Amino acid sequence: MVQPGRDAGEEIRAPESARKVHLSSLGFAWSASDPTDVIAPVIPQILAANKSAMPLNMLKAEYFNLEREGGVTTIRFGPRIEGSMFWTLLRSQGRCGLTPDEHAVLKFLLLRSSGTCRLLTDFPNAGSKQQRFAGRTYYLSDLGCDEAASTLEVVGKRGERNSYVPKSGILRLTGCNPPNAEEERSLFESLGEWCFLRPSGLRKL
Repeated sequence: MVQPGRDAGEEIRAPESARKVHLSSLGFAWSASDPTDVIAPVIPQILAANKSAMPLNMLKAEYFNLEREGGVTTIRFGPRIEGSMFWTLLRSQGRCGLTPDEHAVLKFLLLRSSGTCRLLTDFPNAGSKQQRFAGRTYYLSDLGCDEAASTLEVVGKRGERNSYVPKSGILRLTGCNPPNAEEERSLFESLGEWCFLRPSGLRKL
């Protein structure tokens, strides 16, 4: 677990013990002792909670915005940890903070493109530019969107070849077919327990 600075979250005290647990607004916790003992007992209650409804446009904006100009679609992606000030720290430790719901959303968008996009990768290809973080070597690489989707790393699952969202969170795609409202609604309804929001309103028949 990456341990952020104290300014990354507020400190709470576990009610049944004297142990201090730091809870970050980004959605993770850390402690001088293992915080699992404090957090694990409440996980069933958290998972059983009803999702909060939010208008589709507002829910979409929690993850991304799309802009189209000419034949290029710009995705401004906003992951919670991968897009935070910990991006460089994660790269220097060989870790990934992209959550399963964020991974599903970005993969969905990538697979709607027949072109290419530029990501950071831990493998080179033709034209890659090398970058190093604390002795670890990465590459700025232009990938076909199918390859980008298949190599996009998600927290807890590391492949042989991995790609990562740029620090800026900006991806530019060619040949992209942006989803319509019903496709977006289906996407957000399918995100499961990692997303505690759902689109409000009824699906059109």
